[in-house]
Amino acid sequence: MHWENPSTFHKKTVSSHGVNLYMKAFLQFRGSRAGLFSDLFGGESCPLRIVPTCRDLRFPPLISREKTAPFHHSLQKSPHIPSNSQTERTCDHLQKTYQLDLGIMSYEPVWHLQRNIVSAKIDRPLPDILIVAEHQPVYTVGRGKLKTNNSFDEDFIRSKGAEIFYVERGGDVTWHGPGQLVCYPIFNLKNRNLGLKEFVSLLEEAIIVTLKEFDLNGFNRQGMRGVWVGDNKIASIGLAVKKWISYHGAALNVSPDMSFFKWITPCGLNDIKMVSMQGLLKNIISIFQVKRVLLTALAEIFKLSLSPIKLDEARKIYAL
Repeated sequence: MHWENPSTFHKKTVSSHGVNLYMKAFLQFRGSRAGLFSDLFGGESCPLRIVPTCRDLRFPPLISREKTAPFHHSLQKSPHIPSNSQTERTCDHLQKTYQLDLGIMSYEPVWHLQRNIVSAKIDRPLPDILIVAEHQPVYTVGRGKLKTNNSFDEDFIRSKGAEIFYVERGGDVTWHGPGQLVCYPIFNLKNRNLGLKEFVSLLEEAIIVTLKEFDLNGFNRQGMRGVWVGDNKIASIGLAVKKWISYHGAALNVSPDMSFFKWITPCGLNDIKMVSMQGLLKNIISIFQVKRVLLTALAEIFKLSLSPIKLDEARKIYAL
């Protein structure tokens, strides 16, 4: 049998019959021809590659490909995740994602933490991370602040003891504080095969699913980002993306002091009232319970295998 030079093999068109012949020959002569076939089927120029069956192959090499069980909260029933084209990801594998719960923490260190993790993920392939937190009272101003939004009086707000930060996310002015659950998904959207519009829609869907577990009918409005109950807004979304890495995130009003919203025009929207889950239900709501449900919804919708870590571990993983 005549063996061709491996360096010219990839230039030829190989039919399925031809591939079978080569494979048959490989089995027959694997001893004497081991070196040749190693080059032929494993070299850089080889047209035949053993690839995963997953249709979306654009994973960073350090992300686990194992099929592991998603994070489930301790409630007896899990949220119902609707089966539709939005929630059906292009890959059946769960993606390992770190989960960092910071509890109640001032805004500034969490903001810097996000930016440092984004820089680390841009420099090298590191797993995604989902950060959840509550903040001390703070107002953040996004890049989309409207010049006509004149209700934002910085001196007055600072006199009330609240901090103000101008940040790189989209959107206008909003408030964060205790009782409001904020999640920061620092995801590689390219690896997840997600466009920004779909990514935002999936975040909204996770919040809507969470609200449904507490008998609240949430929905999104066309042309307006966030989640609404009736005519009132209950959750806001403001994101930034740098080289396909997302940061900033979504804020759900669970049981905060809603009086802080009266000093601003939230999100630059006039005649919009912000509401909370506790205010609508007229009952005391545990933010820990809501957090468990929301994490489960996010894990199901984004196909995450959540791995809880502590802040010190996150600093080591991302070399911060």
